[in-house]
Order: sequence, then C-alpha cells, then structure tokens
Amino acid sequence: MDFAKTYGLRYVQDDYKNVVIYKAATPGYEKEPTIIIQGHMDMVAVHNDSSIDMNTTAISIKREGTFLYAKDSSLGADDGIAIAYALAVLSSKEYHHPALEIVITTNEEVGMDGAMGLDAGLLSGTRVLNIDSEEEGVFTVGCAGGVRVEATLPLHSVKHKGNPFRIEISGLQGGHSGTMIHLHRANACCLLGRFLKRLFRITAFQIVTIGGGVKCNAIPDCARADILLTDNDLNQFMETCEQLEKEFQNEYSNSDPQLSIKVTNEAPDEIECFSKEDTEKTIALLCNEPDGVIAMSQKVQGLVETSLNLGILEQKEKQLHTCYELRSCVRNSISQLRDRVIKIAEEIGATTTQSAAYPEWEYREDSPLLQKMRKVYRNMYNKEPEVTIVHAGLECGVLAEKMRDFDGVSFGPDIFDIHTTKEHLDLVSVERVWNLLLEILATKDEQI
Repeated sequence: MDFAKTYGLRYVQDDYKNVVIYKAATPGYEKEPTIIIQGHMDMVAVHNDSSIDMNTTAISIKREGTFLYAKDSSLGADDGIAIAYALAVLSSKEYHHPALEIVITTNEEVGMDGAMGLDAGLLSGTRVLNIDSEEEGVFTVGCAGGVRVEATLPLHSVKHKGNPFRIEISGLQGGHSGTMIHLHRANACCLLGRFLKRLFRITAFQIVTIGGGVKCNAIPDCARADILLTDNDLNQFMETCEQLEKEFQNEYSNSDPQLSIKVTNEAPDEIECFSKEDTEKTIALLCNEPDGVIAMSQKVQGLVETSLNLGILEQKEKQLHTCYELRSCVRNSISQLRDRVIKIAEEIGATTTQSAAYPEWEYREDSPLLQKMRKVYRNMYNKEPEVTIVHAGLECGVLAEKMRDFDGVSFGPDIFDIHTTKEHLDLVSVERVWNLLLEILATKDEQI
C-alpha cells in the first residue's frame, strides 16, 4: 500500500488483507482487455538456524553465480517473484500495457484464504496472469481441486509388561503430494501400517507411541512406532522384521532406493500403551484407507485425475490424529473419495472433520489469453511452450469459480527446492520470463 501511495496508484485492501492495485492503460492500449497480474505475498518460512525468528528477522540474501538463495532459510521466491514483477511494471512508465489490476493475495500456503475471501467485484478484468509456477516454458491451464479430511480416534491406555521395541522407517524420498504423487513413492505412515499388520499376524504386541509426517500435503518420508512385545518369541519377531525390510526394499527399489527399517529394543519393562483393541484399530486405519494415485485422467494422457495422501499421523494425549489430502480435477470424484475416506474412518471408530476445500480449475480450450501467450512465446523462442494441467491446487481455481468468463494462465521462472532451506531462484530465467511478461502485455489482440 505504501508502494501504491508513492506512485500515486489507486489501491484497495480488503478484510483478508489482500491488496489490489490499479494502473491505467498506456496510450494506444485503452481498448485492450484489462490484464490481472496475480500472486501471493506469503511464503513457507523454514530455517535451519535456531537463532532466526522468521516473524521478525529479515531474510539474508546471497548470490552464487546466477542463483539467488537465502542464508539458512527459505527464500520466498514462491511467490515473491510475482510481486517483484508486478511492482516493476507498476513503477515504470516505459512499458506498454492495457489497464492493469494487480491482485496480491494472502495465506495461499495455508489454504488459499486470501483468494477465497477476495471480492471479485473489485476486479473488472477477466484475463489473469498467475505468476506462481516454478518451471520456465511451462504454461499451466488447469489444476485439481482438493479437500482435507482429518480423522480422530480415541485411545484407551493400559499398563503391560513386555519387551519394548522401536520401529523406524526412514530414507524415503517423500515429496509434494500433488505434483509428485504419480511417482508412486512410498508413504512412510502407510508403510508402517503394513509393517505392523504383518507383525500382528505372527506375534502379540501393543502400540506405545506412533507418528509420522509433518504436512498434510507432503508425502511422509519417515515414520516410527514404539511397541510393547508381549510375546516371548523374540527370534521369530526379529526374523519377521528383517524379512519385511527386504520385501519393502525390493518393492520400492526404484522409487525409494534408500528405504531403511530400523528395529531396536530396550530392557523389559511395564509400560503404558494402547489397549489391544486400539492397537488393532490404529493398524486398520493405516491399512484400510486408500493412498496414492486413485485414478488417471481419461482426457489428458499421463495426468493423475484423483489421489489421496496420508500426510500426518500423530498422537495427541488420548487421541490418534490422521490428516488426509484429497485431490481431483473431477468434482464428483473428489466427493466420492471423501465419502469413502470418512466411511472407513468412522466404521473403525474415528470421528472426522473436513477443511481447506478448494475448487478445481477446468481447462478452457478456447482461451484467447493462452492463444496470445503461445504466439508470443513462439515468436520469442522459436519453439512451443509446454501447456499442462497440474495435480495440485492453484489460486486460479478459486478465482475461476468467482469470476465470470475467467481466462487464466499460470507461469513463472525456474525456482528450485521451494518450501525448503535449499530454495534458489535462477536469475537468468527471471530475466527471460520478465521479457516474456512485457511482450505479453505489449501485444495487442489484433496482432494475434
């Protein structure tokens, strides 16, 4: 808002802290359709230095060759680069463009709250340049919708004597549960459930503690369970553990070659643990719920249509909590999957809640904006851009539901390792995409 005031630009901030800045068309572009440039101002703030408080500490920028990093933290190029592009256009008088509406949203990373709350009445344009993609030369024109389902299972503790063991599954690759779900990587929480189910067939034990995963939209790369073995046949128990590790390593040798299952034990003791019934319910919850790719698209070759990810498994006092991220580009499919997940959880004895629902963004084949961008890209680089639909949520899906005649494309420069302390931005790519943006703005419809 201070920026808008400095440059004498009209602006609005709404109740969700979204900011919309307006700029008139340059001479000769008054009759061109208004362009909306959209990005989000929040970032995933992670660091590996305990002295950093990312609520108050400025990011420390460093440059290595053509790459921009942040020292000991995530960079926030997702989606600070969109804001940088937008402000650069607004601050200059040398670029040709139609009327501009710059939409800067809040809380995209935690549920697209800003876009959800945005009043579409603040906007007159229908063509949206969403600069929130991380691969140059790729134009995204559709995305999956999603919903989050959480299940809570009440736990009853009992005390038993036995042999305590810890089972740790680690070395998995994990990854984003939307854009990487098609790689069929192992989900550590689901794998732990399968491991415990097999053990339960040959020996008696009860769970003491269990957990895995840190984010609902990330495939868990590790999980662990402390169990109390009440069966005295330790040799058969250890032999089964070793056999299962080999089986799982063979099963996931391509997707997760570093998969490791470590089993350690302590001296016999009397320990508070799950009841036998709750142990069985926990295993049933982990093993009976679907996970991974549910269906592939019948319209777009190679596109995941529907998927599910168990992202969080945690024990809170007297409750077991699980969080599932459901995605689909078909609304009916996600409704059916949601009902299935809820029914399975509730039949086992859990209660369920739903949250963070967001709509799909349907591909528009007759998009004038896409037609223009493809021609501009082809003229600049003498090749075709990749046009794709992603199995992940984008704010375009929310905006498309709010705006009549929505016509959007998501694109951006090369950004690597987003949401991590290794995040880095390719500055050469930034310049190329900047030039592409300027050419898109300067190209009139009559030139297409």
